[in-house]
Amino acid sequence: MSSTETPKALGHYIGGRERAGSGEALDVFNPATGKVEKRLACALDAELEEAIEA
Repeated sequence: MSSTETPKALGHYIGGRERAGSGEALDVFNPATGKVEKRLACALDAELEEAIEA
């Protein structure tokens, strides 16, 4: 990934559908390079409940 590329956003898979998370996004670093490789979306309480019910 070049320095101008936006890191891929990782969301959630709930009830058979891929979804973006509603919470803040956390950086996922490559430990070998120290670069941000992806952004992981955190789930809010409502998303957690929905995943449990799915």
